[in-house]
Amino acid sequence: MAKPIHVRFSGFIVFLGNIASLLTGMVFTVLISRNLSVNDFGTWFFLGTTISYFQILENIFTYWASRDIPRGLKVGKTCIFVNFIISLPLTLMFIIVSYFLIPLFHYPRDIFLVGSVFMPIYYVSYAIVSIIASTEPHKLGLKDVIIDGTKIILAIVMLRYGLIGIIISVAIANIFFILYGLSVSRKNFENIIDIQWIKDRTRFLWLPLHSSAIGYLSAATDSFIVGVLSGTLAISYYGIALTLGRTMKYASSLASSIYPKLLSKGDITLSEARALFKFLYTFSIPLLIGGLILSKALVSIFGSKYLEAATLLYLLFPAFFLGSISSALHYIITGVEKVDAKAEVKFKELLRSRLFTTQLINYMSISILVVGSILLTHYIDVFGPALSRLLASILVLAFYCILGRKTLKLNCIFAGLDKILPSTLPMIIFLYLYRPIGFANTMIAIIIGALIYFTTLIMIDRESRRLLKAFIKELLDRLTYY
Repeated sequence: MAKPIHVRFSGFIVFLGNIASLLTGMVFTVLISRNLSVNDFGTWFFLGTTISYFQILENIFTYWASRDIPRGLKVGKTCIFVNFIISLPLTLMFIIVSYFLIPLFHYPRDIFLVGSVFMPIYYVSYAIVSIIASTEPHKLGLKDVIIDGTKIILAIVMLRYGLIGIIISVAIANIFFILYGLSVSRKNFENIIDIQWIKDRTRFLWLPLHSSAIGYLSAATDSFIVGVLSGTLAISYYGIALTLGRTMKYASSLASSIYPKLLSKGDITLSEARALFKFLYTFSIPLLIGGLILSKALVSIFGSKYLEAATLLYLLFPAFFLGSISSALHYIITGVEKVDAKAEVKFKELLRSRLFTTQLINYMSISILVVGSILLTHYIDVFGPALSRLLASILVLAFYCILGRKTLKLNCIFAGLDKILPSTLPMIIFLYLYRPIGFANTMIAIIIGALIYFTTLIMIDRESRRLLKAFIKELLDRLTYY
């Protein structure tokens, strides 16, 4: 019998993996930013942005797998197979676009042709992630460590081949994760491909397609607009700011483990909701405050030529912080929805369910992001898309709060702030006085600042002391179990 999902333990393990990934990912980005030209570095970000538009179908079956697997259905092999098949025509489409359209934007054709290798890799990887997240989410803690650690080693060797060498390094690193993921998730593999499951879920592909399409457009549209309207220099600035700002998204992993638990359990108590948000803020708030204080130091790591990107963080860090709260609300609202648990579900039932209504919020978000980015880029350059992303995040959170009123009391989203905010004061004082410069000093400042914050929190908050003891006990139990 599988061990039950422990939300805070699993979330913390994934978060630790993400923090390790943040450090290794930063090393990788610093490595290529200092060794590639500004134009090549901008091209790297634009390649990733363009690929995002071809990833909109990778969630249409994994969405249902991530809901069916926690309920006891084995469809892991089918999920991986169908995602790989879907990726093949999209790879061909990307090659065609790379050959005919990309040169019109003054980006090198050969880079994008080689980059087409990411398509099947990302589709298979996404399917594997959805399987592991549905059953043993703590094992995803190694995902980014494997990928980032491998690509750093390979990049050092492959940098002599320029940007193409970097692409090959990242592709191989992702293949390493796929091999790890297959070994971890195989217990959820059925004997043969479940054609009937594919047929059943094909009828409702429109639901995850809405979510997936809007999600990827939201993630990539602002940087795509910057890349097209402002060129490689501007997108290199914006790309660095997004890379740093998205560290706030790692905080979302703290709440992600509640989703499969709610799917199997069916409801959430007020105390569970409060504990979840307090757990989220325990890590996201010091990330937000520390990131804002160290904005210039963080950007300087990539080279002084990118310092203009530092100001963008005052918009992007808060935007992604608010996004982490919205993600937690999304997990709760959709996790307790039971409409699709029945053997037969009607189109109208899905259309009226919270699985669909939560997606309507994203239409508003992408509209603000697209219109705002296009209009404001003309007047305030890269600050336009950053401001648009912040405004979209504010409105999305407001609408999630409105939808969440039917599921939980909204005052629970402020849980723990009375202890967490005072605990950041010693950290703030230290960071202002230390004023780090350079990679090593900035990393030292982050580590010492984190130690000061958590020491203060543990001293003033009894619940944090209890959680620390519970985490140590759970970790020891897991080690014994394996």
